[in-house]
Amino acid sequence: MVTLSISFLTVKVFAASRFVGNLNSSNSSKEGVTLSGVTISPILSTVSINKGQTLTENVSAFDNNLTPINVHVVFANFVSANEYGQPRFEKIFKSNINDGDLTVSSQPSVLLKSRTPTSIPITISAKSYALPGEYFIGVFADISKFVPGKQVQVFGAVGSLFLIRIAGNSKETGFIKSFSANSPFFTSLPVNFTTDFVDSGNVHLIPEGEIDIYNMFGQKVKTITFNPNNNIVLPVGVNQRIFSNTWNSNSLLFGQYTARLFLTYGYNKVTTVEADSTFWVVPYWIIIIIVLVFIFILWQIIARLLRRF
Repeated sequence: MVTLSISFLTVKVFAASRFVGNLNSSNSSKEGVTLSGVTISPILSTVSINKGQTLTENVSAFDNNLTPINVHVVFANFVSANEYGQPRFEKIFKSNINDGDLTVSSQPSVLLKSRTPTSIPITISAKSYALPGEYFIGVFADISKFVPGKQVQVFGAVGSLFLIRIAGNSKETGFIKSFSANSPFFTSLPVNFTTDFVDSGNVHLIPEGEIDIYNMFGQKVKTITFNPNNNIVLPVGVNQRIFSNTWNSNSLLFGQYTARLFLTYGYNKVTTVEADSTFWVVPYWIIIIIVLVFIFILWQIIARLLRRF
């Protein structure tokens, strides 16, 4: 599992470098992220709450060190930092979240016993007047401490990401901004496809589907699964994400090919969007034959013209 280190002056925050998960699961990833011997899991949770409702979600903390450690529980809003799904935290290290429609809080500090899992309850409340939508919040165990004998304070936190949806008529809309092969012409495979998907709504989306590849006779030669890891696109920050797919084959290929992308997204996966990309595959040996044939024909034409004179 790869982690992303984000520096705020002397503060280092570790979180998942990829958004992964399933909207139908309250705990979409059981993996954890570790810093200075403290592991927090899951990496990401999706939570659905009704307006006027209060519920409790638990984050698991594990102290891998030989001595107990006291951690402070803090929060931060996050958005998508770039088109590859990395998070950017805003107004980091708040004791609680109170964004008008939603409040998120926990006990201010927790003692983690050595080699013992500890459950940290996170209280989530939606106001009675809350509007449908989604909040993106990081829950962190702050493990900042002074280094003995050096009079230096080390700042650090390890956290879990929460996607909290207030139920109602959320806006689940998105579209394919672009879909193309990495070149219009290939002499050999692989062919790399790039898809730029935009979340134009107010909740996260998980685009799913497939890329079907057809030859110039209309025959399907390959189907590629799109977004097999269920990577998430957020509507806040950079509200688009780049997806990459690769087509490779050991078969003899020649001619024009068309790749057709079909995607669904949304809670019930009923919305469909699609796009096409056309490209040519012409192996080197065919190019050489074509060039030799052209040279032969040209030589024949020149020879005939010379004989006339």
